[in-house]
Amino acid sequence: MPIGRFIARRNVVSSATLDSGSAILGENRRTTHEKHDSKPRHTPAAATDTPSQPEDMTAQPPAPKITFKKPVLYSLSFMTIGFGGFVAAGILENSPGVDNFVKAFTSPPQLDDDPPLFNLVLHPLWGSETYLRAREAHFGVPGSIAFSFGASVTWEYFFESWAQQPSVQDLIITPGVGWMIGEARYYLKKSLDPKNYWWIDPINTTLEYFNIGVSQDRTGNVQTTLLLNWKF
Repeated sequence: MPIGRFIARRNVVSSATLDSGSAILGENRRTTHEKHDSKPRHTPAAATDTPSQPEDMTAQPPAPKITFKKPVLYSLSFMTIGFGGFVAAGILENSPGVDNFVKAFTSPPQLDDDPPLFNLVLHPLWGSETYLRAREAHFGVPGSIAFSFGASVTWEYFFESWAQQPSVQDLIITPGVGWMIGEARYYLKKSLDPKNYWWIDPINTTLEYFNIGVSQDRTGNVQTTLLLNWKF
C-alpha cells in the first residue's frame, strides 16, 4: 500500500474515533446533567406563611347554661299546693274571690299582722328555697336574688291575692333575708357528701330520691308505685 494512502486512511480512522469519543462524552455529560435536573429542588417557604400559633392553654371552659325548668316548676308547684292547703285550712283572711284579686292590683301592699314565726323564720326559709333552686340552676348570685324576688311577687300577686292583700313584709323580707340563707346553704351543700344533702336541702333531696311509677297489670288495672330510694 502506498504510504500516502495509509496515512490518509489512518487520519480518517483517528478522526472517526475522536468524533465517536466526543459524542459519547457529550452524551454522558447530557445524561449527568439530566440526572441533576431530575433531583427535587427545595423551594423555600414563602415569606408570607404565618407560623402556627401555640394553643391557648389558659382558655376557660364555657360557663354552664342557665336552666329554667326545675326552679320554675319547683316554685310554682309548691305555691299551688301551699295555696290550696291554706284555703282548705281556712287560715287566709278571706275566701278566694275576683274582687280580692283586682284589689291587689289597684291598691298598694299593706303591712300584715302575721306572727314573727312566719315573717322572720318561715318566709325567709322559703325565700332561701327559691334562691337555692335558681343558684343550682346556674343563675349566679344576682340572677338568683332576682328569681327569688320574682317568686315572692308571683306568690303575693297571683296566688295569695285571691284571698288577701299582698304583704309588705313578705315582699321584702322573704327574698331579702332568704337569699343570704340560701347562699349559705348553697356553699354548705357543695362541701357535703351527696348522701348528707338532706341535712341542708331536705325537701329537694327527698323529691329527687322519690321514684314514682305507673304500671298496668294483665287484667288492665292501673297501679301507682311510690318508692323512696334515698339511703340513710
